[in-house]
Amino acid sequence: MREIVIRMFDALVLVLMILMVAGTLVLSVLRYNSEGAVVGVVTFCFGFVITLLVGGVLFTIVNIHDNSKRSADALEKLTKRLGGSE
Repeated sequence: MREIVIRMFDALVLVLMILMVAGTLVLSVLRYNSEGAVVGVVTFCFGFVITLLVGGVLFTIVNIHDNSKRSADALEKLTKRLGGSE
């Protein structure tokens, strides 16, 4: 059940990033047409950077769980192989 929730959150993050990119494109085109080229390009650049930061943070949060679980499993196997007390 936990894995299903994590995979659903991963898909939700992907959809959120796609929507953020689409919103950035639409907003930058609208600002380009109404306020000029410089404002449109700056809006696109900042929107793209914010999208990368938000997406990177969210994907990192999701993947920390997987990495922690794999590390714990690897340490458990290593302990058993070396003849640990448990």
